[in-house]
Amino acid sequence: MVKFVEEIRKIIKEFNALRDNMKEKTASIMEDERYSIDFKRTLIEQEKYACKAIQVELISKAKKITEDAKNELLKGKTVGARDQAFDMKLSNVLQLLKTIGDSMTLEELTELVEPFRQDYYTMNLLRKVFVKGNIKGVMEIFGVDKIDHNVSAMDELMKHLSQEFNRDIEKADTMRLLITLEIMKKE
Repeated sequence: MVKFVEEIRKIIKEFNALRDNMKEKTASIMEDERYSIDFKRTLIEQEKYACKAIQVELISKAKKITEDAKNELLKGKTVGARDQAFDMKLSNVLQLLKTIGDSMTLEELTELVEPFRQDYYTMNLLRKVFVKGNIKGVMEIFGVDKIDHNVSAMDELMKHLSQEFNRDIEKADTMRLLITLEIMKKE
């Protein structure tokens, strides 16, 4: 996780340097008395357009780093043997959870989920069904999965990176991103 955080931090540093450079160019253009206001705006837009290509490149690098880190985290997760019987069991469990899940006891819910315990992706799906259906026992049955937490944190960070890197470069604020990275580094 530390390597991921450092690589993303470098990209944010590059982005901040690009933003600061753009701000300096804008100030310089605005101070130049040779140009009309309209021409100054045109020059600034041209500079922003040139920056946009670099912004796209930086977000692409960040996505690649994030995907690689997520794949590394998920490498150890297992997928159970799936066949028609598995699909039928899962369908039945999902239907039971939908209809009477909120009235079942913790023991009944645990037994219901037990056949899927070895399949990471099915357990992830069932956790979401429990949470969305407000079914009790999420922590008792599924516990806290640090890998899931880290993958979710990476996804959320990537969403915020994309938002900041795709907006008007002069208005971008990466402080929240840096704070998020510091928190991730400590986990």
